[in-house]
Amino acid sequence: MATFEAEKLPVKGDLRDLSALVPGVEVVDSGPVEEKDWLAAWREQAEPIELGSRLVVDPREWDLAVPALQGTSRGGFGAEGASGGRFVLAIPARTAFGVGSHESTRLAYDLLEATPLAGKRVLDVGCGSGILAMAALLLGARAAVGFDFDPAAGLLAGQYARHNRLAPMFYTGTVAALATPATDAARFEVVVLNVLPHEIADELGEVIAQLAPGGDLLVSGVLATEGEAVRSAIERWGCDFAGLIVAGEWIGLRFSRRPALAAAAE
Repeated sequence: MATFEAEKLPVKGDLRDLSALVPGVEVVDSGPVEEKDWLAAWREQAEPIELGSRLVVDPREWDLAVPALQGTSRGGFGAEGASGGRFVLAIPARTAFGVGSHESTRLAYDLLEATPLAGKRVLDVGCGSGILAMAALLLGARAAVGFDFDPAAGLLAGQYARHNRLAPMFYTGTVAALATPATDAARFEVVVLNVLPHEIADELGEVIAQLAPGGDLLVSGVLATEGEAVRSAIERWGCDFAGLIVAGEWIGLRFSRRPALAAAAE
């Protein structure tokens, strides 16, 4: 299947003339494609997405998203007990940033939900639409910070957070924008990393430097075929492997950062 802008057709007249230009290719049919907001059409038919055992993400428009939750006191739509005992986040699908349906986001959330978060600070690396940072707050974290190199992500995540009456901090950029922690108390107790390995390889050491000794590093966005290489790279930066979960061809990994003295001795 191929699509072309009408004014930029590779041939004049019928697209079937392409068969003469490209040996071995037969044009079976051609016709105009209706201009349409496909994401809007998808939102109209979308259903809430359950993550783990405690969260529902509703990708429909604001006025359709779990109407019974509007006006609740806990995080806008982020209220527990209003949807089968789950927290609910209203995150209308507007861009390529996920709404929780992809295996890598599910794995990252499952790792997060299984981590005691009460009173902890969470760093969401490659935050996209901000689902994980917002979920961390709903699960008990005292603060959450998320960043993404795509400027659209920070703007969209901020909009979603405000609508859900949650207050994580989002910014556009890299981990280098965060101050180097002067003490362990200034570090994050939990870092969640849902990014393709090659996109974060050069910053991996800086990311782990933001994690407190004994803290949890939760890693997703990793294909099973890349698991060993990712595990080895993270262990070289002073973390111990602590578990693995699987969803299809994707895996999620849990690490614990070694105490500074132990890491330095190796």
